[in-house]
Amino acid sequence: DVRVLGQLLLMQSVVTSLPDSAILPFVVQGLGDVPGVGRVEFHAEPLAVSPFRLRLVAGATDYGTLDFSVADAVVFAPYLNYIRNFVFMLSVILDERRQRQIIERHEHELEQQVAKRTAELVEERDAAHQYLDIAGVMLMALDSNGRIAMINKKGTQILGKPEDALIGTDWFGNFVPADEQTEVRKVFNQLMSGESQLVECYENGIVNARGQELTMVWNNVLLRNQAGVAVGTLSSAEDITGRKQVEKMLRESEQELRDIFEGVLDGILVADVATRKFLIGNPEICRMLGYTHEEIVGVGVTDIHPEQELPRVMEGFERQLRGEIRLVVDIPVVRKDGTVFYADIKAAPIRLGGKDAILGIFRDVTERMRAEEELRGRELRYEAVATSANDAVVTSDAAGRIVDWNPSAERLFGYAETEVIGQPLTLLMPQRFQDRHLDGMQRVQSGGERHFIGKTVELAGRRKDASEFPLEFSLANWTEGEGQFFTVIIRDISERKKQEQKIARLSRIHAFLSG
Repeated sequence: DVRVLGQLLLMQSVVTSLPDSAILPFVVQGLGDVPGVGRVEFHAEPLAVSPFRLRLVAGATDYGTLDFSVADAVVFAPYLNYIRNFVFMLSVILDERRQRQIIERHEHELEQQVAKRTAELVEERDAAHQYLDIAGVMLMALDSNGRIAMINKKGTQILGKPEDALIGTDWFGNFVPADEQTEVRKVFNQLMSGESQLVECYENGIVNARGQELTMVWNNVLLRNQAGVAVGTLSSAEDITGRKQVEKMLRESEQELRDIFEGVLDGILVADVATRKFLIGNPEICRMLGYTHEEIVGVGVTDIHPEQELPRVMEGFERQLRGEIRLVVDIPVVRKDGTVFYADIKAAPIRLGGKDAILGIFRDVTERMRAEEELRGRELRYEAVATSANDAVVTSDAAGRIVDWNPSAERLFGYAETEVIGQPLTLLMPQRFQDRHLDGMQRVQSGGERHFIGKTVELAGRRKDASEFPLEFSLANWTEGEGQFFTVIIRDISERKKQEQKIARLSRIHAFLSG
């Protein structure tokens, strides 16, 4: 009867749009209209006795039974297979909804984990800033050429120069005793090239800008980039003539963040438990692995993983088979051409064709892993810059719009980061300087002379409350991809100006009294 088949197809279509609570009542009512059916009932737990029963089962999940009271078996018989197919599709729809709910719950949990980790990172960053401010030892980073890349307040006091005068300075030519410079620089160059090992703790002498000879106790670590190549050193140094050595070192803690991806069917493989050979694979897994459907049948579990990783892979496989776990993550998978990608694999035991089997759902997470590595690199770079920024650091793009704003800038100007990102730099300037700034930006963009790059300049700044204050800044420009950016380091010199005015006033009084 085409009418009945059409009714079942229509019911299947309607079910997908119904709320969960309305699905089973709608199905029970619709199936009750099939010729030969007396009554249909849904039971979450199967009845002890039922004239005719169809189970709602998807994978390992049993959603209950539909119990039929058949009024006319002869009339009902032609529709039995149609009803079985309909009940199967209904089971799939119910399972997809359950999977969607699981995904939404895990997404919510992941958001909570990210929020928690973000708060922890903020606390760690703030602790790092506080450490640099209160440290009783000199903290200094050298780049691979032996130039000072970072130094803290205590270091500027020991060396006798302000930070802006020290950054970029050749350490060996300015602060190592003249008779030791050649040998110390040679050792450093060998360290950078990998020809020698780092001496983590030692004593030696330095000569500061005031000509004082100091004996320092050094503790050192080697800085490496993502490729493992040495790019510099990070050192703490204590003047052992009278200062207490600081044992607490800045520790960085990282915790890998894992994305939880469950319930989205990407590649699907079913393996025979007895032989560990694949029985069937969907088109997506064939594409991912590079096999045709005919080729994938008969390939074994051990054939699609690197040999050196098999102990870990098979341990997870066995635990999934026993039902101890459902998901294994970051598993290396070998394609037919020998290349490797990484996947999270969700698996569960099933029965297929009378055989014990295990169904695995593969999600390619290679890009996610690369993104995590890139994110960790960005975090490290950010922390290295942030911990060395005792003054306000503001970055703008080529159009003069603010794209980065550190906490010191917020304290100095009174604007929160959310208030200034995307705003023009002129927001921080008194009106009288704005036109000159815009002219300078236009000149630089057109390839003209750069007056302020690499120089320290005194101007006035404007806070959020419209008050002005004297400042000095140094400006640098850099490129990333096709974009050009400008970073300015700003220092409030209000107190210095007050002292200068006071000295000038006293000088005038002295001159008057002396005259």
